[in-house]
Amino acid sequence: MKSTGRILAGVVAILAMTGVSLAAPAKAPPELPPQAKVGGTQLQAEPVRTETLLAFERPTGHIFVLERYDARTGALIYRVIVPLKSSPELVAVKDFTRRINGRTFKSYGLDVCPAKKVFFFGEARDCPDAIKEGMGMLDSRASVIMCRALNGKSEPLVSECFRLGREKPDVASSLDDGIVLDGLASLTKTGNTVLRPDLERTQFFSVQQETGMNGLHRGRRK
Repeated sequence: MKSTGRILAGVVAILAMTGVSLAAPAKAPPELPPQAKVGGTQLQAEPVRTETLLAFERPTGHIFVLERYDARTGALIYRVIVPLKSSPELVAVKDFTRRINGRTFKSYGLDVCPAKKVFFFGEARDCPDAIKEGMGMLDSRASVIMCRALNGKSEPLVSECFRLGREKPDVASSLDDGIVLDGLASLTKTGNTVLRPDLERTQFFSVQQETGMNGLHRGRRK
């Protein structure tokens, strides 16, 4: 037991010299209930889950699903299911504006690229370039991309987009969630109110990764 105690004391001393703490990690905020919101509008729809996108998957090819909702009532107006013609394109960093199948979409409640330079896969990169590269890697492996957008006369449409990866097991993910986790975007507020409470947990873990042992997590700010 004495030998074990000396070994443990030595390990603690080494970790202290390297700046690594054995203190318990900060408590994560409580997991938020699934939300089906776009631009603050409560949608009359179930939250997007893996099963949601699997229903649209086809054995071959890539599928694009567009759902448009009434901005006042949240009711589904229509749904279009078509082949995905090409990979989504980043049109502008502001609001994470993308072009998908000839339509333009923008996110809401995000401050995209708050820092010009970020660490992406361990390399210092311009933030817009990191977003483009990340989109290319993820979307090329997506079997389904789905956007839920508020109905409007002009574009870009306020939306949230999701992907179903071909990685096994199949997992649905939010594109907004991805850039927040990678430190490429942060959440904005109106007063003290976060506009995207559904992403608060993701931002918490993003900050934890930034201040953790690695320090070179992809997307970390330089």
